[in-house]
Amino acid sequence: MEGIARTLGVPVQAIIEALKRSGHYKGKSDSEIAKSLKVGETLVLKNGKVMTEEEAKGVDWAGVGKTVGKFLILSTPQGQMTVGTIGLVRMGYELLKGNGKTQDLASKLVSTLLRDVVGKPYYKGGGQMGVNIFASGISSGTGALGGAVQGMISGMGGAVAGAGIQGLGNLAVSGLKVNDKGQVDWYMSTEELGTWALSSVANVGTAYLNMDLGIGKGIGGWTYNLMGGDKGGWFSTAAAFGMQKMTEGFISGGLMAFTKCYSISNGQWQWQWNAYDWDNLLKSTTMGLASGFVGGWVGGELGGRYTDGNLSFIDRISSEALTNNVSLFYEMKLNNFANTIGSIAGEAVHYAWGGNFRISLASDVGMAFTHDGQIVNNTSGGIGLVNLVDAIGSLNYVGFQYKNVHGGDEGLSRISYVNMGYLSGDDFGMKTSMDIINGKKSLLFDLEEEGHYGEAGEDTIHLNKKAITENTAEGLLFYTSTVVREGVLIDSGLVGKDRMTAYARELGATGIQKMVLDNLARNFGVDVYDGSSEYSKVANLIAYATETGDLSLFNWESGNDLWIKELGVDIRNQRNNVSREGRRRIGDGMCNLTALTIALVSMPNNKDLRKEVSINDPVWFFNEERQIEDELEERRREMSSYLKIKYGVDGRTWYSTLFELALASGSIEPPVDYKVYTNGCAQWWYKDGMEALHNWGGKNKGKSTVDDVKKFYLYLKNKIMKPGDQLIAGGRFNFVYEDNNMKKRLQHMVYIKEITENGLIIVDPYGGYIKYAMQNYGNFKYNNIEDNLYRRNDKINEFTREFTSYYFLPWDKVYEHEVGRRVFLLLRPNMDIADNFSRQLWKKWFFGK
Repeated sequence: MEGIARTLGVPVQAIIEALKRSGHYKGKSDSEIAKSLKVGETLVLKNGKVMTEEEAKGVDWAGVGKTVGKFLILSTPQGQMTVGTIGLVRMGYELLKGNGKTQDLASKLVSTLLRDVVGKPYYKGGGQMGVNIFASGISSGTGALGGAVQGMISGMGGAVAGAGIQGLGNLAVSGLKVNDKGQVDWYMSTEELGTWALSSVANVGTAYLNMDLGIGKGIGGWTYNLMGGDKGGWFSTAAAFGMQKMTEGFISGGLMAFTKCYSISNGQWQWQWNAYDWDNLLKSTTMGLASGFVGGWVGGELGGRYTDGNLSFIDRISSEALTNNVSLFYEMKLNNFANTIGSIAGEAVHYAWGGNFRISLASDVGMAFTHDGQIVNNTSGGIGLVNLVDAIGSLNYVGFQYKNVHGGDEGLSRISYVNMGYLSGDDFGMKTSMDIINGKKSLLFDLEEEGHYGEAGEDTIHLNKKAITENTAEGLLFYTSTVVREGVLIDSGLVGKDRMTAYARELGATGIQKMVLDNLARNFGVDVYDGSSEYSKVANLIAYATETGDLSLFNWESGNDLWIKELGVDIRNQRNNVSREGRRRIGDGMCNLTALTIALVSMPNNKDLRKEVSINDPVWFFNEERQIEDELEERRREMSSYLKIKYGVDGRTWYSTLFELALASGSIEPPVDYKVYTNGCAQWWYKDGMEALHNWGGKNKGKSTVDDVKKFYLYLKNKIMKPGDQLIAGGRFNFVYEDNNMKKRLQHMVYIKEITENGLIIVDPYGGYIKYAMQNYGNFKYNNIEDNLYRRNDKINEFTREFTSYYFLPWDKVYEHEVGRRVFLLLRPNMDIADNFSRQLWKKWFFGK
């Protein structure tokens, strides 16, 4: 011990005193302390005073406060009651009795605490303004004492605990003064302390009734339901919020006025209120009503709803599609704006009652405008300056929200796509959303073409009109990603009208859209790639294009569109047809009638019917329910006698049967002439002289080549076919079945969707070639497999994700599988018959409706 004292240059007793202060040697005498010095105890000399290392570092006041806060919890059968609350009442009682000892003890305690924690030099010469700034810091949690107060509030939790501990903090703040020597000091008179105690009790009571018990919220909720709830619009929200705030104002004003019934000077209760007290009660009540009603009205006009005592702003479209409430990302902005306007209304009432118009600059720092035009210091409340500044800065959100909340379904959809774009978390998504909110970009719903989902204008994002009524999770995420895609194209620095630039723009935007889709799917738990909807198909196509760089299925030439070529095609599965011969189902032998069905519903004069049965808006028929191709089979049987008399045959494999069924439907142009050559072999001529049956087998004197096939089809496309013409063709297809590795060469019939420079796009009702599949976009392991590996469709479902019936055949494969070698049928739509009449005729004939 002596060695340590010599090293530090201090007496041994100074060392002992420092060790005593550490609390490690309680109950020991000086000699015992000297003998039992802890190993590792470090002593330092600070400001001429010996301290342990722990003492020299100072005190973690926030930690102390949190510990004390947790300690001051008393469990009761009714719940939690804080000892801090009881302590406030007890302390107030002692002070009201005028116990000078208690007052002196409090003064010394706080004064010493401030001197030790803050230190005299910090405030020397700073004046009372410095004290006020320090006081504000305490309330906001700044500094040691502020950290202690906030820590105690955090440790205890609950509104009552917060009010109680905040009251203790205010006690320290209220007594801060600068003495004659320019030093910080603390002192309160008995009357000042009594006033503080009474107001603290009133604040604790207000917190308990308004916050913990939620009396105001309960009345607000009852009012909201009484006024019609969500269906009541802005008025139900305004009435509920107004009643809540009025109730809370009444409780606050009533308790504060009640404390005035106690006379601190004579220590007696005076059970009567003067006019001033009644005015204060009426003032706080009417201020609450005004601020709540106006705030609720503004919030209601912005689409807010009253929810558990607060205004909530929900993305209605997204919430419905995702079956879970989705809040607007700028909800707090709208909430603050509505409440700030409400606060202004409340201050107007305060001013009308003869008070000042107050603005709170910070905690315990404020200003007010008096009735005689002066600006004075006033810390009693008012409009928060921070809230006011934030409300002014939120006018872009407010303007966007108000316009679209009152913009019908289109406006609500615009809100949803902007909100979801931001919630994707993607930088491009957030920028596009903010550009729309800030008016840098606009979002319109004006595209009508099938498969045309989005387009980028100069500063306008265009979406298909279907996006307005879309209420599925997959559709919501898809159109959100489309908004971002087109926003990126608007911003892109890659400009130019050449094909290379257009391709690069579209491919880059496709990759970004895939990224946004993935983010949305992950954030909201929606698998956009697994499903049979239109949007799952496009999502898979986007994934395929991103992975391979292949935009052959996109109309990419403009460089500004998300326009898919292939969607809108009707894909049908023959294997789940329910037609029977005897007890045997014959779906596997109905490729002809199923291909004919695809051709008929794809006719431009059957546009509405196609919407009913196509993959864009599927109305599939499952199990034993009849499909259109089953109806065709039944009508074929009914026409059997007619077909045999006219053509000698009635089988579904004969083109004469297929042509007569198409003709009877009213969908194709009636021929002006026909000729029967032998049983089942015939030809028909349309009014322009064009034949209905064609083939390429006779080209080059019966020795056709791949080049002959290509030239034949391109000539057919460019010189013979008219808009709306449909093609079904037969062939001898080479199959290697995936399910059993069996090789087959089958007579088969398919629908030709499109003739391209490189081959044919096929819709195959039986299945499809895996390597060339255009539906199974996401699975790239199939790219290097056996060319003729073929996947047959499921016998139950009309469509699944593994559906491969939509594929591309290059010319060499068209030649190998003899597609159209012997014959194919060109069906020309009957545009002379009104669409409605044609459709109704067809329905009546086929379905008996």
